[in-house]
Amino acid sequence: MKKIITVLALVLTVVMLLSLSACGGESSKPAEVTEELPVVPAVTEAPAKEESADSNEPAANVDPAVVNMGQAIDEKHTADAWYKDGVEGGDYIYFELADNSDLGLAYVKMENGERVSTVLCTVNAELHVVDAEAEAGESSIDLVFVDNFRVYDYKSETWYVRGDPATLSTIFADVAFVNQDDDTNTLILRADGTGTELFQGQEDELTWEMDSATTVKYNDGSYDHVLQIVCDETGNLISLSEQNFRIFVPAEAAAE
Repeated sequence: MKKIITVLALVLTVVMLLSLSACGGESSKPAEVTEELPVVPAVTEAPAKEESADSNEPAANVDPAVVNMGQAIDEKHTADAWYKDGVEGGDYIYFELADNSDLGLAYVKMENGERVSTVLCTVNAELHVVDAEAEAGESSIDLVFVDNFRVYDYKSETWYVRGDPATLSTIFADVAFVNQDDDTNTLILRADGTGTELFQGQEDELTWEMDSATTVKYNDGSYDHVLQIVCDETGNLISLSEQNFRIFVPAEAAAE
């Protein structure tokens, strides 16, 4: 009996040793991860640089043929003065009528209040005003109208400005006017660009804008009307005149 127990103990010991050997033979290293990484495409060239919408390059935004050059500033000058860099003084340009120009205008340059040059004008395909008598590329001027109040000369790299419309309009905006020959015809041009005219018993709503440094244009829904801003020598408003056909004077002055 004792011998049988000893044999069984030996058998159990061998079984245990075989079990431990089998466990030790298994690898404890975790399985390798075979997940593929995303492929990033190679950059072959730099992205195109976007052009800025806010460019300082003066552009010909306005056709010179439709620009109102304004009214005579005195007996010597036939239109608005465009001052160099917007600074009032003796250095400026203006445009006078010229029958022998296909644009109908001549460019006049003033320095220290004296005329120094006159150039007959024409317009090229890019809406640049150039010398009508010069060979291609030889013009002494190269003007672009950025808007109705600013001109840039590429030849001299100079800005010419005939005023700020917001400032110029303060002289007549929100003033009540009456036709000096018909007190039933009244007009008011409000600072926000709207207005009202009473004409032949009918009240019309208006829109208006500065057409030049010396004229204002309003539309009554049917027609455009251009009024000259008439001031005295000290700059005080006298009237708004529609080619002397209708003359609007401040209602306060008319009542005096």
